[in-house]
Amino acid sequence: QVRVKFCSSAIEDVSEEEIKRDLRKALDNIDEAIYLLREVARSDENYAEVLEDILYHLEEAADLLDSLIAKGVT
Repeated sequence: QVRVKFCSSAIEDVSEEEIKRDLRKALDNIDEAIYLLREVARSDENYAEVLEDILYHLEEAADLLDSLIAKGVT
């Protein structure tokens, strides 16, 4: 099955494997953002409350993305 990847100025066919690789990369970036934001929240309580909502949504996004990677799109 072939998916279409939207690029800045062109559309190209990509394999399911390439899509999963890109999704894993995105998940890794979200995980890194979560880690960094938790560090900021721990080091400065002024940021902690504001970052709480952001962290929640990033964690939800990571869970959904992880499920998508595991199941794939049919």
